[in-house]
Amino acid sequence: MLNIFKQWRKKRCVCIPDSSSEKPKTIESLLSYIKYNLKKGHSKDEIKKALLKAGYDLSFVDYHLNHIKRQRTRKFILTGIILLVLSAILFYSFLGISDVNKKIDSHLAKGNLLCSEGKFEEAHKELDNAITLNDGKSKSYYYKGKCYFLAGRYEEAIVQLSKSLGLNINRPYAYFYLGKSHCQLGNFEDGIFNLKKTVLMNSSNKRFQDALDKCYFKKTGEDSFFVLYDWNSTKA
Repeated sequence: MLNIFKQWRKKRCVCIPDSSSEKPKTIESLLSYIKYNLKKGHSKDEIKKALLKAGYDLSFVDYHLNHIKRQRTRKFILTGIILLVLSAILFYSFLGISDVNKKIDSHLAKGNLLCSEGKFEEAHKELDNAITLNDGKSKSYYYKGKCYFLAGRYEEAIVQLSKSLGLNINRPYAYFYLGKSHCQLGNFEDGIFNLKKTVLMNSSNKRFQDALDKCYFKKTGEDSFFVLYDWNSTKA
């Protein structure tokens, strides 16, 4: 038990140079000695007492202890400044992204409205502006594809809707207009394949069901696709 206490006390005590030969020979080694003991959790007073006991001058010890304190203060301030700068960069980046997203949504809303009014050329300009701001948004290509479909430009609709689904496969209406575009061009297999996906994603949507029925009827001349459809199959 006594040995354990001695070992604990030895770890807790400041490492005091026992002789002049063990004293730090340079300012750098003295600073390293002070820093080492500070890291071990010793106070400045404990280190000061140890160095005074080892024969160092009081003013000399105070000067170097204060020097290390100033170094730590500068390091702390510099770290704080860096963190503030990084926070400001992240904050303004977020504001910039938020502003861009607002502009994109505005262009999409205008484009969609113009398209519903039959002003297709004006609509495409707005939708192109949205894509220019961010060409990685699935929604932009979806609205552009939908607008091409409403204008009767089915091949161009297929291109844009395929891009939309390439970025986000969870867009039932993109499959809906893609399937209808294929059916309009006589590509019934592709049309049925995509329309089946819309029904599988939302089986309660009457528009999806009707579109699938009509495309199937155009292909086969038969009614009631849902009676014949094998819901366990994922192929047309």
